[in-house]
Amino acid sequence: MKSLVKFLIFILRFAFAFLALFILFGTFYWFNNRLTALEAKIIWHQKKFDEPSFKSAGPQERASMAANLIEEKKFIDTECEKIPELLGQPTGDYYHQHSNYTYRLTERESANWILTFICVNGKIESVFIRKSCCSISQRVLFWGLDIAEPIFQILLKSKPK
Repeated sequence: MKSLVKFLIFILRFAFAFLALFILFGTFYWFNNRLTALEAKIIWHQKKFDEPSFKSAGPQERASMAANLIEEKKFIDTECEKIPELLGQPTGDYYHQHSNYTYRLTERESANWILTFICVNGKIESVFIRKSCCSISQRVLFWGLDIAEPIFQILLKSKPK
């Protein structure tokens, strides 16, 4: 009976530690890789969204219109296939698929901010700004996992007596 209690305590500790790490890294990843409209207003000079200007603009000018586009929910419920026609060909990254459209808001070698249109059932469901690739959260996640790995190995090796 004693060994069963010790085993259950071990399982609970392991589950709690795993859940805590999952919540910590998940939260850090989310907030490090998403940019709210308010944050975009702080980072970039703001302009009112204008379709023809956006279509012909470079990343910096598009960035200045992104917060207004998101706050005004300009393209929510728009048919997905109309987005390239209205805003120009997507200039984003790997997130661009048949149903998602992405537009660069910065021109860096890594960790670009991308305006992302998510399509569900043929209509735009959400628009947000996210960081593409190579962000600090990826390095922190791997650092955290490197630290956590020995702890998990100890927990997994320790057997109840």
